[in-house]
Amino acid sequence: MKPPNSISPEINLNDVHLKLNSLAGEVHILRGINLSIFPGQVVGIIGASGSGKTSLLMVIAGLEPLTRGEISLNEQNLSSMTEDQLAVMRKNDFGIIFQNFHLVPSMTALENIALPLEIAGFNNSWEIAKSYLDLVGLTSRAEHYPNQLSGGEQQRIAIARAFSTKPKVVLADEPTGSLDQKTGSEIINLIFRLQAEHNTTFVLVTHANALAERCDRIIRLADGKAIAND
Repeated sequence: MKPPNSISPEINLNDVHLKLNSLAGEVHILRGINLSIFPGQVVGIIGASGSGKTSLLMVIAGLEPLTRGEISLNEQNLSSMTEDQLAVMRKNDFGIIFQNFHLVPSMTALENIALPLEIAGFNNSWEIAKSYLDLVGLTSRAEHYPNQLSGGEQQRIAIARAFSTKPKVVLADEPTGSLDQKTGSEIINLIFRLQAEHNTTFVLVTHANALAERCDRIIRLADGKAIAND
């Protein structure tokens, strides 16, 4: 999807740098990233291991402080926000899908979906959670715990949780990376169906060609730099 010239970016990165300390010394993870992502776009981030893909997602979500540069969400500068302000922004504006699901082990499938709704203060959180459980085809698994679910089922729950609050932006880090090809294909179809229904801005890291090919744009990273922005 190519945005009209009149639409402002939803996410804007300006000269973003990230340096982290390691046992080997300071490591320059991101080097001068400039990127604009528009409302409703699906943007894939690809590149070799260690190129900075996951770190780029983390700085967009405000989970990793920048060394230099600015990131804005709807013209609000994340770089100048306090930790409390960033936490509120993530609660209201972001959904995150992880490769390894990150479900709460002591909570049922339904409780995992309801958790961000409860935190965000939705009055009808349980009804919404049930509707998303149905959307991902797992109504019969509502009272099952994560260790009673397959990998594909756990990822469906994680996807339902990420979309349930109708965030402006969903970030996904290798959402099919822990799944077999058939299950991964089903998860890809589910993600893109929910993204289209919600018109969510969607930014994902992937090694899967089948997933990258369905993105509106591809950002290629190498050594912390955006070497191509298609």
